[in-house]
Amino acid sequence: MTPSILWLLAKNWPLLLVRGILSLLFGILVLLWPELPLEILWISWGAYMGADGLLALSASVRGEGPAPRLGLALHGLFEIGLAVYSLTDLPQSALTLLIVIACWCIFRGIWELGMALLLRKELDDGCWLILPGGFSLIFGALLLIRPGAGALAVATLVALCCQLLGFVGILLALQWRHFKDP
Repeated sequence: MTPSILWLLAKNWPLLLVRGILSLLFGILVLLWPELPLEILWISWGAYMGADGLLALSASVRGEGPAPRLGLALHGLFEIGLAVYSLTDLPQSALTLLIVIACWCIFRGIWELGMALLLRKELDDGCWLILPGGFSLIFGALLLIRPGAGALAVATLVALCCQLLGFVGILLALQWRHFKDP
């Protein structure tokens, strides 16, 4: 009998908890110091992407069954690629940072909505996966549609997005740590 996708994700609840905490901390950093120079914001975001990507890859290695492992591995590789790009090629403008963050939000939103769809029969409260997925997807699309918004407004929205994703990640991790596969 193959384990359920929810059980595979729940088995990695400590990684989800760390991801949530990192996301929350990054959001707080940006909110507390919105006037950070672009380079510091870029490097901080790159470090966050690298850590998040490594955690996703770790979860894919620890998992069982092909579907969630492949998805987590692709998710991790995408974020590690963004981290390498961010840490090796500082942006020439805030627009570059904005486009990279928008693409990440869209990718993450699609990933989380896909996981919510896969888990819809196993979760009683699947809205905790749909909410951040939909928010990320819409936020990323809005960033691409309206890139001319003020830098401070964009930094504030990125911070709020990271805080929401972090908060929901922490809630899911704490909920899933008690999950037992039937």
